[in-house]
Amino acid sequence: MEFIRKLLGAGSLYLVATLAPTLTLLALTPLVTRTLGAAEYGEVAIVITIYQLGAMLVTFGLPLAVTRHALLGRGGFGIANGIILVGSIGAAACGTSLALAAPLWGGVTFPAVLPQTLAWGVIAGVGLSITTLAQSLFRAAEKVKVFVALAITASVLPPTLGLALITAGQSRTAETYTLGLAVGYVAAGLVALVTAMRFRRPRFSLTETLGAYRIGLPTLPHLVSLPLLISGALAIVSASTNTTTAAELQIAALVGASVLTMLNALNNAWAPMIMKTGTETRPQVLEHSTYVISLVTLVIICVYVVLAPFMVQFIGGPVVQSDAPARASLVVALSGIFQVLYLANIHLTFITGRTGPLALTTPLAAVAALAALQVMTQISLEPPSLILFATAWPLFFALQAVSSAILARRTPFATARTSSSFVPLASAGFVCLGCAVFAPSFGITIATASAALLVSATHCWYRRPRA
Repeated sequence: MEFIRKLLGAGSLYLVATLAPTLTLLALTPLVTRTLGAAEYGEVAIVITIYQLGAMLVTFGLPLAVTRHALLGRGGFGIANGIILVGSIGAAACGTSLALAAPLWGGVTFPAVLPQTLAWGVIAGVGLSITTLAQSLFRAAEKVKVFVALAITASVLPPTLGLALITAGQSRTAETYTLGLAVGYVAAGLVALVTAMRFRRPRFSLTETLGAYRIGLPTLPHLVSLPLLISGALAIVSASTNTTTAAELQIAALVGASVLTMLNALNNAWAPMIMKTGTETRPQVLEHSTYVISLVTLVIICVYVVLAPFMVQFIGGPVVQSDAPARASLVVALSGIFQVLYLANIHLTFITGRTGPLALTTPLAAVAALAALQVMTQISLEPPSLILFATAWPLFFALQAVSSAILARRTPFATARTSSSFVPLASAGFVCLGCAVFAPSFGITIATASAALLVSATHCWYRRPRA
């Protein structure tokens, strides 16, 4: 079908934007871990979660509102660009205030990390937030190449500058590296903002801007829940073990979440396509596109389980001391099957603009996952393993999938039919869990992944349209 070709065509280009940070990690993170060492990189791991969280906080949920407004709003791209400019100014003001207050909140949340290091992490988040705002406009306009170029700039420039500072100078510390991150992300954000302003002259409307905040603000707790989950999990690990184990979990989550990142990249093509599809044909398009995304997810996971041990060891370097981080990363990757089900239903909620319930359901999912993790840590008869800590990720996304299905039923639209996607998603889950729990050899991993692909290919053949 035409929409399937369009989805995979645009989605493949968005995957290029996803591969940029992945390739950057492969190239630079091993150098960073070896230059800084496990202790200093443990601080960097915390800062990474801070700037990811900060990038979402200071935009107040506007990126999702900008994409929706450009496609469905009255003012179109001009008003959407005005919202981006207002949002960027607000992000800079809020981020600066948070950075200046780092000695206050840093001493409570992360006492082992210098306040200045935390402040640079917040500034890096401001630059990343501005880039995200600009990308939301180009996603709606289907300017995929511009989107990809901005993503590559934001992926490569910051860690390159950070690595240059710690290798060229005498100060090989987390503070110096995060300074490079901050400068790089701010530069990338300014480039993205200028590019957006040149694309379409911004127009300003108080009513439309307030409407964008009305849609975006309820999604803020929704957006920050995953970074909060990561920060919370690292805090639990640090409290129950040590910062070295926290660094191992951060590496496992960073690499394992590449599956989720690729699905989010595909969603950059998927979401606008569903938004622009008419009400009558949307159920069919949603069902078939969900099945295609499920097949792609299976392929991604099968490739990942084969590469995971090598990727985690290579990226982690001296931080990784056993096969536990690689196995934990497979548990994180398991979240991908629930992410597909979540995305299939959440499109309908964003189309209606009734995003208020997300301010409750997503944070509750994160709190429930962290509470379950804390309980499992306390009742564990043996020292908690990385695999146990990693279960917070699939639990969170499973709860997300359930809540999105409930919210979709409250919309006036027909909900997504996902029963046909069961075979590829179940096959992907079997591969992830089997390799995580039993840690088979390379040959068994290849055989297991191949069997899962064969089962799904057979299922796809039987579902083909008959003449």
